[in-house]
Amino acid sequence: MDNNVTAHLASGLARQGMVVFRFNPQGVGRSETDRNIDEDQQLFWEHSTAPEYEKAMETDTGRAFEFFTGINGKHENVHIIGYSYGCLGAIRLPQQASWIERMVLIAPPLARWPMPPPYPEGGHSTALIWAEDDFACPSDLARNLFDRLPPPKVFQVLPAGLDHFLVGHEVWLSEWVGRFLQGR
Repeated sequence: MDNNVTAHLASGLARQGMVVFRFNPQGVGRSETDRNIDEDQQLFWEHSTAPEYEKAMETDTGRAFEFFTGINGKHENVHIIGYSYGCLGAIRLPQQASWIERMVLIAPPLARWPMPPPYPEGGHSTALIWAEDDFACPSDLARNLFDRLPPPKVFQVLPAGLDHFLVGHEVWLSEWVGRFLQGR
């Protein structure tokens, strides 16, 4: 989880008084798996999909969410944030837990990985954030996803030059996301 976006979000939101839980799906970072991640990645880059890995990632996200809510012990003010391919698991969580209050999707990899349809009866507020020149999240595809999200929803397009990794805007991002999660 050595990623500039997720690291800054976690520390920035914690400084704002939020409890933060982040994880790596199987085979990413120091997490373990019995899957052949090289084969999954090759399949993805050749076909823009890796169905078994996608299913495993969704399962991992659900299990991590269950673990966190189990130790956290409360079901209020629970928010979900997905960055890049983490959006794939995040967008499905409201089906598992209708009490999710807010969801933030940051730079979903729409150019290479089809997003599942949004949960139509979410009832939660959703923010979609991307940079104008993101190679993985082109503006036309992001706007199409935004149009399919159920209300209430908001989007934030960051200026060109930030690419997919939003370098130099991490502090701004954690502050913006914090305000959104707090309903401000």
